[in-house]
Amino acid sequence: MSSSTLRSTTPFVLGLALLTSGCVSQQRHDQEVEARNFYQQAYLDLSRAHEQMRSEIEALRLRAEAPAPLVGTEEAAAPVDPDIDARMARLEELARRVGRTPGDVTTIEVEGGYGFALADSVVFDSGSAVLRTEGEGVLVSLAQDIASRPFDALWVRGHTDNVPMRREATLQMFPLGNMQLSVMRALAVRELLVTKGNLPADKLFVAGFGPYLPVADNATPEGQQRNRRVELVVLEAEGAQQP
Repeated sequence: MSSSTLRSTTPFVLGLALLTSGCVSQQRHDQEVEARNFYQQAYLDLSRAHEQMRSEIEALRLRAEAPAPLVGTEEAAAPVDPDIDARMARLEELARRVGRTPGDVTTIEVEGGYGFALADSVVFDSGSAVLRTEGEGVLVSLAQDIASRPFDALWVRGHTDNVPMRREATLQMFPLGNMQLSVMRALAVRELLVTKGNLPADKLFVAGFGPYLPVADNATPEGQQRNRRVELVVLEAEGAQQP
């Protein structure tokens, strides 16, 4: 190769190298921006969820510290509200009816409302945030029941076990791990509840907790299975009529 040819091709090679380097740098920048935005949104969601849980804990504390009524007083003799038992029975029957097997869908005790916990296998395939057809049907049934009474807010909360992701395909979809998976699943459920469940979008919120709020011991496969879940937490409207 002549010296003139070498001189003419050198700028081209340098330009190509700079262009390739620029593409890599831009891609890395975009990934960092995406990760930053994701964590910022996750922080906001967790902050809202933390504030709600703080309010619930404070209400329980005040109830626990309230002085016990004196025996023989009218307050002590007040009968237990039968509506509460009737509502819980109805919710448990609904959970049993929409679940495939016992434990697939269970009720959750919520201060000022009620809730459902859905095993992840009911609504999602393993390592996926795409709703299963069967899961859509379960969610629509629950949405119809939720819509039948006034409510102030509905929190969709995603949870996972503590097992790190290992499959390359799953890591490509969720490079930020279980926390990202739990948020994306909560978002998918929220979207379904709005579009097909006809619930008001301005009352539905999401939070992803990843493995950080387990309900069972992650040391066993059974515990891990219980921890992989999606929760629907309904805060009822004040003064809403009970069934």
